[in-house]
Amino acid sequence: FIGQAVTLENSSVVEIGAGYGRTCHTLLSNFDIARYCIIDLPNALQLSRRYLSEVLDPASFEKISFISVADFDASQLGSFDLAINIDSFAEMDQEVVHEYLAFIDTHCTAFYTKNPVGKYYDKSLDGHSQGNEVIELALKQGILTDILDIDNQTEVNEASKKFLKAYAPSTAWAVKADSWAVPFSYIWQAVFHKENRT
Repeated sequence: FIGQAVTLENSSVVEIGAGYGRTCHTLLSNFDIARYCIIDLPNALQLSRRYLSEVLDPASFEKISFISVADFDASQLGSFDLAINIDSFAEMDQEVVHEYLAFIDTHCTAFYTKNPVGKYYDKSLDGHSQGNEVIELALKQGILTDILDIDNQTEVNEASKKFLKAYAPSTAWAVKADSWAVPFSYIWQAVFHKENRT
């Protein structure tokens, strides 16, 4: 999906919230990426560093820089051809998401995101096994907090319009591609491109 909308060969990529590093692994294994920067929480960085050092050849692994959120300084990172966020903006405080979107707006040319189009409150999925406090916190996180019927595709499709508006880093960005992100009904993906980079 990303490769159809963005030129990845010899590109520089920043991923915010890489988890264990599967997207980084995939991109570095299939494209000649020049530089890859991962910004994440310290425990997630330990996991991704260990995983990526095992699955990548040394030359590919050397292309990666690991930045803790505590050490994140936009002015020190330079510019990137592509920013990526998969399934973590929905878990962050709204002001943190807006700070990252502002960073993407000023330092990147393209942006790929894959996140929920809203929240859901369906006890049949997990019995709310972690308790009401965790559920209430989850419902407040992120920039899209409307509660949806995730089994109603019409409702999800309507919410996707809000998703595209909310995740555009600024009005200078246009949607290059978007679609439902299989297999979860309420997850959407989009590639944005900055039309008027200054």
